[in-house]
Amino acid sequence: MEDKISEREPVVRFTGAELLAFGVRLAEHRERTGWKQRELSRRTEIRTPRLSNIERGKASPRLDELARLSRALDLPLDVLVYGPASPSKNPEPEELLRILLTLAHPEEREAITWVLRWLVQSYRQARRGESAEVQS
Repeated sequence: MEDKISEREPVVRFTGAELLAFGVRLAEHRERTGWKQRELSRRTEIRTPRLSNIERGKASPRLDELARLSRALDLPLDVLVYGPASPSKNPEPEELLRILLTLAHPEEREAITWVLRWLVQSYRQARRGESAEVQS
């Protein structure tokens, strides 16, 4: 008889950037195996919606989930969590933007792009001494 792990199992605490990077890394490893989320869900007993949220950086995995993911993907835990190289500081801004845009829903991508354009325009105007106005 298998012991059921409590739903109160500790959640791994990632920064926002680390969580996004982890989700992308998890999805890449899953895709390399040729599995859909449903197959990884079946092999790890992590519900597909939860797995989706973890891959999109919207949920932090619990410790037991990390262990199951590591076993199912046949990856050392440190490689799954940190990637093939040793842990580094936060990803570069360009990498964060790539991750954010990759994981975002198309409507969210449009909003993110609009905000970034507005920020760049506002920055340029501020450098020229002009007041920033929102333009769509």
